[in-house]
Amino acid sequence: MKASLVLFLFFSILLSCTPKGETADGEPLPDTLRISALDTFPINSSIRALEVLNDSTVWFAGSGGVYGYTENGGRSWTIDSLLADTIRPHFRSIAVTKNAVFLLSIATPALLYCSTDKGQSWQPVFREDHPGAFYDAMAFWDGQEGIAMGDPTDGCLSVIITRDGGQTWEKVGCEKLPPAEEGEAAFAASNSNIALSGNHAWIVSGGKRARAYHSPDRGASWEVF
Repeated sequence: MKASLVLFLFFSILLSCTPKGETADGEPLPDTLRISALDTFPINSSIRALEVLNDSTVWFAGSGGVYGYTENGGRSWTIDSLLADTIRPHFRSIAVTKNAVFLLSIATPALLYCSTDKGQSWQPVFREDHPGAFYDAMAFWDGQEGIAMGDPTDGCLSVIITRDGGQTWEKVGCEKLPPAEEGEAAFAASNSNIALSGNHAWIVSGGKRARAYHSPDRGASWEVF
Protein backbone atom coordinates (compact mmCIF):
# COMPACT_ATOMS: atom_id res chain seq x y z
CA MET A 1 0.00 0.00 0.00
CA LYS A 2 1.37 3.37 -0.95
CA ALA A 3 -0.21 6.33 0.73
CA SER A 4 2.45 8.94 1.25
CA LEU A 5 1.54 12.05 3.11
CA VAL A 6 3.52 15.09 3.97
CA LEU A 7 3.49 15.71 7.68
CA PHE A 8 4.40 19.15 8.94
CA LEU A 9 6.40 18.90 12.11
CA PHE A 10 6.88 22.19 13.87
CA PHE A 11 9.81 21.84 16.15
CA SER A 12 12.86 23.84 16.99
CA ILE A 13 16.05 23.26 18.88
CA LEU A 14 17.02 26.31 20.85
CA LEU A 15 20.58 26.63 21.96
CA SER A 16 21.36 28.98 24.77
CA CYS A 17 25.08 29.10 25.46
CA THR A 18 26.97 31.00 28.10
CA PRO A 19 30.73 30.59 27.79
CA LYS A 20 32.37 29.83 31.13
CA GLY A 21 35.48 28.14 29.76
CA GLU A 22 37.66 27.86 26.72
CA THR A 23 39.21 25.15 24.61
CA ALA A 24 42.96 24.88 24.14
CA ASP A 25 42.53 27.06 21.05
CA GLY A 26 40.68 29.76 22.98
CA GLU A 27 37.21 28.86 21.70
CA PRO A 28 34.39 29.43 24.23
CA LEU A 29 32.74 26.32 25.63
CA PRO A 30 28.92 26.19 25.80
CA ASP A 31 27.58 25.96 29.34
CA THR A 32 23.91 25.13 28.78
CA LEU A 33 21.80 23.43 26.16
CA ARG A 34 18.04 23.93 26.00
CA ILE A 35 15.87 21.85 23.64
CA SER A 36 12.20 22.63 23.02
CA ALA A 37 9.89 20.31 21.04
CA LEU A 38 6.83 22.19 19.79
CA ASP A 39 4.94 19.29 18.22
CA THR A 40 5.08 15.52 17.76
CA PHE A 41 4.34 12.95 15.07
CA PRO A 42 0.58 12.15 14.95
CA ILE A 43 1.17 8.63 13.60
CA ASN A 44 0.11 5.26 14.95
CA SER A 45 3.55 3.74 15.46
CA SER A 46 6.20 3.27 18.10
CA ILE A 47 9.35 4.70 16.52
CA ARG A 48 12.29 2.42 17.33
CA ALA A 49 15.06 3.32 14.88
CA LEU A 50 16.53 6.63 13.75
CA GLU A 51 19.21 7.44 11.18
CA VAL A 52 20.51 11.02 10.97
CA LEU A 53 22.46 11.65 7.77
CA ASN A 54 23.08 15.39 8.08
CA ASP A 55 21.42 18.59 9.29
CA SER A 56 18.64 18.19 6.72
CA THR A 57 18.01 14.47 6.21
CA VAL A 58 16.68 12.04 8.81
CA TRP A 59 15.05 8.62 8.41
CA PHE A 60 13.07 6.66 11.00
CA ALA A 61 11.25 3.33 11.27
CA GLY A 62 8.94 1.72 13.81
CA SER A 63 6.12 -0.68 14.56
CA GLY A 64 3.36 -1.52 12.11
CA GLY A 65 5.71 -1.28 9.13
CA VAL A 66 5.87 2.52 9.44
CA TYR A 67 8.85 4.50 8.15
CA GLY A 68 9.48 8.06 7.09
CA TYR A 69 12.02 10.74 6.29
CA THR A 70 12.64 14.47 6.04
CA GLU A 71 15.02 16.23 3.70
CA ASN A 72 14.48 19.78 4.93
CA GLY A 73 15.48 19.65 8.57
CA GLY A 74 12.10 18.46 9.81
CA ARG A 75 9.87 21.13 8.29
CA SER A 76 7.99 18.42 6.39
CA TRP A 77 8.01 14.62 6.47
CA THR A 78 7.07 11.82 4.08
CA ILE A 79 5.46 8.96 6.02
CA ASP A 80 4.46 5.54 4.68
CA SER A 81 4.12 1.92 5.76
CA LEU A 82 5.21 -1.40 4.34
CA LEU A 83 3.03 -4.50 4.11
CA ALA A 84 4.81 -7.82 3.54
CA ASP A 85 2.17 -10.19 2.19
CA THR A 86 -0.22 -10.14 5.17
CA ILE A 87 2.48 -9.17 7.68
CA ARG A 88 3.00 -5.71 9.13
CA PRO A 89 6.67 -5.95 10.09
CA HIS A 90 7.84 -4.22 13.25
CA PHE A 91 11.05 -2.39 12.42
CA ARG A 92 13.73 -1.75 15.04
CA SER A 93 16.68 -1.37 12.70
CA ILE A 94 17.34 1.07 9.89
CA ALA A 95 20.44 1.86 7.85
CA VAL A 96 20.94 4.40 5.07
CA THR A 97 23.81 4.33 2.58
CA LYS A 98 24.57 6.61 -0.36
CA ASN A 99 22.45 4.48 -2.67
CA ALA A 100 19.88 2.68 -0.54
CA VAL A 101 17.74 2.49 2.59
CA PHE A 102 17.41 -0.73 4.61
CA LEU A 103 14.71 -1.75 7.10
CA LEU A 104 15.03 -4.86 9.31
CA SER A 105 12.18 -6.34 11.31
CA ILE A 106 12.10 -8.19 14.62
CA ALA A 107 10.74 -11.67 15.41
CA THR A 108 9.92 -14.47 12.98
CA PRO A 109 10.07 -14.21 10.07
CA ALA A 110 12.96 -11.76 10.15
CA LEU A 111 12.53 -9.53 7.10
CA LEU A 112 15.13 -7.20 5.59
CA TYR A 113 14.05 -4.77 2.86
CA CYS A 114 16.00 -2.48 0.55
CA SER A 115 14.84 0.62 -1.32
CA THR A 116 16.88 2.54 -3.87
CA ASP A 117 14.18 5.13 -4.62
CA LYS A 118 13.44 6.70 -1.21
CA GLY A 119 10.75 4.19 -0.32
CA GLN A 120 8.81 4.29 -3.59
CA SER A 121 9.40 0.54 -3.83
CA TRP A 122 10.96 -2.11 -1.58
CA GLN A 123 12.74 -5.35 -2.39
CA PRO A 124 13.21 -8.19 0.11
CA VAL A 125 16.93 -9.01 0.38
CA PHE A 126 16.96 -11.36 3.39
CA ARG A 127 14.51 -13.54 5.27
CA GLU A 128 15.02 -15.87 8.22
CA ASP A 129 12.33 -18.24 9.48
CA HIS A 130 14.18 -19.65 12.47
CA PRO A 131 11.72 -19.66 15.41
CA GLY A 132 14.29 -17.86 17.56
CA ALA A 133 15.07 -15.11 15.05
CA PHE A 134 14.98 -11.61 16.56
CA TYR A 135 17.25 -8.97 15.02
CA ASP A 136 18.02 -5.78 16.91
CA ALA A 137 20.55 -3.62 15.06
CA MET A 138 22.09 -2.93 11.66
CA ALA A 139 24.94 -0.70 10.44
CA PHE A 140 27.21 -0.22 7.40
CA TRP A 141 30.95 0.32 7.23
CA ASP A 142 30.50 1.91 3.80
CA GLY A 143 28.24 1.67 0.78
CA GLN A 144 29.14 -1.97 0.16
CA GLU A 145 29.64 -3.75 3.48
CA GLY A 146 27.15 -3.90 6.33
CA ILE A 147 26.23 -6.00 9.35
CA ALA A 148 23.16 -6.83 11.43
CA MET A 149 22.86 -8.75 14.70
CA GLY A 150 20.22 -10.44 16.81
CA ASP A 151 19.40 -13.03 19.45
CA PRO A 152 21.39 -16.28 19.59
CA THR A 153 20.14 -19.15 17.44
CA ASP A 154 21.67 -22.63 17.33
CA GLY A 155 24.22 -21.76 19.99
CA CYS A 156 25.66 -18.43 18.82
CA LEU A 157 24.71 -14.81 18.29
CA SER A 158 22.86 -14.14 15.03
CA VAL A 159 25.08 -12.09 12.71
CA ILE A 160 24.39 -11.41 9.03
CA ILE A 161 26.75 -9.58 6.67
CA THR A 162 26.54 -8.07 3.18
CA ARG A 163 29.51 -7.45 0.88
CA ASP A 164 27.60 -6.20 -2.17
CA GLY A 165 25.79 -3.07 -1.07
CA GLY A 166 22.99 -4.92 0.69
CA GLN A 167 21.68 -6.87 -2.28
CA THR A 168 22.50 -10.21 -0.63
CA TRP A 169 23.15 -11.12 3.01
CA GLU A 170 24.77 -14.20 4.52
CA LYS A 171 24.48 -15.45 8.08
CA VAL A 172 27.79 -16.04 9.85
CA GLY A 173 28.15 -19.67 10.88
CA CYS A 174 28.48 -20.55 14.55
CA GLU A 175 31.91 -22.05 13.84
CA LYS A 176 33.16 -18.48 13.24
CA LEU A 177 31.51 -16.94 16.32
CA PRO A 178 32.10 -17.39 20.06
CA PRO A 179 29.49 -19.72 21.61
CA ALA A 180 26.60 -17.95 23.31
CA GLU A 181 26.38 -18.42 27.07
CA GLU A 182 23.30 -19.44 29.02
CA GLY A 183 20.94 -16.51 29.44
CA GLU A 184 22.74 -14.35 26.86
CA ALA A 185 20.60 -12.47 24.36
CA ALA A 186 20.90 -9.57 21.96
CA PHE A 187 20.35 -6.36 23.89
CA ALA A 188 17.17 -4.85 22.44
CA ALA A 189 18.57 -1.34 22.19
CA SER A 190 16.65 -0.31 19.08
CA ASN A 191 19.48 -0.18 16.57
CA SER A 192 22.12 1.17 18.96
CA ASN A 193 24.22 -1.83 20.00
CA ILE A 194 26.55 -2.00 16.98
CA ALA A 195 29.53 0.37 16.68
CA LEU A 196 31.74 0.45 13.58
CA SER A 197 35.12 2.17 13.20
CA GLY A 198 37.55 1.57 10.37
CA ASN A 199 37.48 -2.18 9.77
CA HIS A 200 36.37 -2.88 13.34
CA ALA A 201 32.95 -3.90 14.60
CA TRP A 202 31.78 -3.93 18.22
CA ILE A 203 28.56 -5.64 19.32
CA VAL A 204 27.11 -5.80 22.83
CA SER A 205 24.77 -8.50 24.08
CA GLY A 206 22.42 -8.45 27.08
CA GLY A 207 20.33 -10.75 29.21
CA LYS A 208 21.76 -12.61 32.19
CA ARG A 209 25.22 -12.77 30.60
CA ALA A 210 26.04 -9.52 28.82
CA ARG A 211 29.26 -9.41 26.81
CA ALA A 212 31.08 -7.38 24.13
CA TYR A 213 31.96 -8.95 20.77
CA HIS A 214 34.75 -7.55 18.58
CA SER A 215 35.75 -8.11 14.97
CA PRO A 216 38.92 -6.44 13.61
CA ASP A 217 38.24 -7.43 10.00
CA ARG A 218 34.67 -6.51 9.10
CA GLY A 219 33.12 -9.66 10.49
CA ALA A 220 35.58 -12.25 9.18
CA SER A 221 36.74 -13.21 12.69
CA TRP A 222 35.42 -12.58 16.21
CA GLU A 223 36.49 -12.45 19.83
CA VAL A 224 34.41 -11.84 22.95
CA PHE A 225 35.00 -10.12 26.28
